[in-house]
Amino acid sequence: MRKLLTAMAMALLVGASGVHATVIDVSGSYTASVTSNGAGGSSAAPTITRNFTDPFSNLPLTVGGPATTAMTFITVSPAGACNSTCTNGSNGTASDTITASFTMTEPTATNPVTVSETAAYTATYSTQTDLVNWTGAVTNGTNCTAFNDGTGTGVDACYTMVVNFNDGAVMDIIFNDAEDWNIAPTVAFKLVSGPTGSGSGSGVPEPASLALLGTALASLGVIRRRRNAM
Repeated sequence: MRKLLTAMAMALLVGASGVHATVIDVSGSYTASVTSNGAGGSSAAPTITRNFTDPFSNLPLTVGGPATTAMTFITVSPAGACNSTCTNGSNGTASDTITASFTMTEPTATNPVTVSETAAYTATYSTQTDLVNWTGAVTNGTNCTAFNDGTGTGVDACYTMVVNFNDGAVMDIIFNDAEDWNIAPTVAFKLVSGPTGSGSGSGVPEPASLALLGTALASLGVIRRRRNAM
């Protein structure tokens, strides 16, 4: 019996040591700008406010885990008025291009170092509706804002930008569209795979591994007490 309990305890200890989640800290910075190359010109261009702390640092991502909660990273505010060069006149529609760029610095720089994505922006003053539509976005629901990626985080996967780190890790930056007036598009981050080199990342014990470890130690304690009683 003692031999059986000892074997079980050792198996649990081995299992506990192997069950962990690999967590990678991701850091970087980003910019967001507007190019007035459409109807309305610069006087009808929106104002962009960045909502993240910039640079952002030590964002913990679990390899193969779900995406982070969708986070507002910019707020796009339409100009106070359109003008005669807007489509259909001063009460019509202004159009511009928004560019978001992310420069990743941790765990290692990406190749290329900076990745960028553009969005078509329109503001229709007759209905007070403006729209950010990321280039290449998949249409799911209304401007794909009703689509859920299945992770339970409520993240919309309108467009995914792939970031390839130099150490082999792969991360997705998930963009979603937005439609309203004074709109706030969101992004989420998902670490698809970890570094390919050995020893990369940090092993963080999961609750299951801690429970296994506790069971193993308790079993060993029972064996020790029984031996002392003999």
